[in-house]
Formats: sequence, structure tokens, C-alpha cells
Amino acid sequence: MEALFICSKCGQPFESKWPASVRSRLKKNGAVYCSKACYATKHGAWSNESKYHSEYKSWVAMKGRCSNPGCSHYERYGGRGITYEKGWNDFNEFLKDMGPKPDRKMELDRIDNDGNYCKENCRWATRKEQTRNRGGRRATRLYTFEGKTMCISDWAAEVGISPQSMQKRLNNNWPLEKAFSKERHDKKGSTHVKPKDQN
Repeated sequence: MEALFICSKCGQPFESKWPASVRSRLKKNGAVYCSKACYATKHGAWSNESKYHSEYKSWVAMKGRCSNPGCSHYERYGGRGITYEKGWNDFNEFLKDMGPKPDRKMELDRIDNDGNYCKENCRWATRKEQTRNRGGRRATRLYTFEGKTMCISDWAAEVGISPQSMQKRLNNNWPLEKAFSKERHDKKGSTHVKPKDQN
């Protein structure tokens, strides 16, 4: 039976008979290689010792999501027509366009969730930034006030209240100047005034 695999070194998909032919390719760490040349390469951007190992893993994952129907996330990417620019078949070209990750915990993110993977539409983003940028029913609404554009959770942190409280303010149709004000308000949006000391 023919099965589709992704080479752990070059990231290229390849077909091989399962399980007979793959047994000879499969290594103890679960890696599988499309050729002896890929397996023989012990140094480079893909090795654990390389400073670009994290970027390489993101590159391989991107290619799998777009071109491997066996990938668990293929339906959300390649399955709906998302692909990557041809030059990014080469890891070195990908790294030249994207540059190193500013932080190793960052992940490859598309700015436009309906666009392809390319230099103009990709960035290194934190998990929090990725969550805000997700499309579909989980899309995040942004609010602009006094030159700042932020989501509800960020406005809540700015004001000093919980995201739930901020959501209630907006659901109750508070004007933005009151909803995003750092002054204390009652449930109707009126400014809370501290009573004067009585003598």
C-alpha cells in the first residue's frame, strides 16, 4: 500500500510502500527521510544543534499543512486552497525572507487568514497574537479610541478591569469614552463620585 510521508530533513512529501519500504527509512526518533542523501546530512538548519532549528521546524510544518493531506491541519489550509510561494520550497529562501525568530517561542503567522504563505503576508508572532488574528467565528473585534486600536482584553488591561467587565460595558452600549475610561462608573455608566467627608 502506498502512503504519503513528509521528509524530516528537506520537508518534501514522498510516497512509499507501507510498511515494508518505510521500515528501512524510519529512525528511532520517529524521523523518516525521502533519500539516503537527506539522512546522511547531519549538519545544517534542520539539526538540533543549529541556531535555526526552530525556524526549520516552522517551515516543515507550513509545508505539511499546505501539501500533505495526511496532516491533521490540512483541511484548514491546503484543503481550502492555502499554499505557499514557490521560492519557499527552499528553506534558505524562506529564512532569507522571514529572518530568524525574534523569540524561539514565536510561530509562523499569516496576517490575512485567507491569504497564502508569502513574505508579504507572514510574520513571526506570539501565541497570543496568533489567537487574536484567527479568522472565522473566533475572529477578534478591535476597538479604536483616542488613536489606539486594541481588542477587549487589552482595553480591559489598560483600564484596570476584567475582560468580562469590559464586555458588559460594551454590551450595555456605553459610549467608548466612558467604557475605556479609567474612572470608576456604576452599572449605568455614570461616573462614581467619592462622597465628601461629613463634619
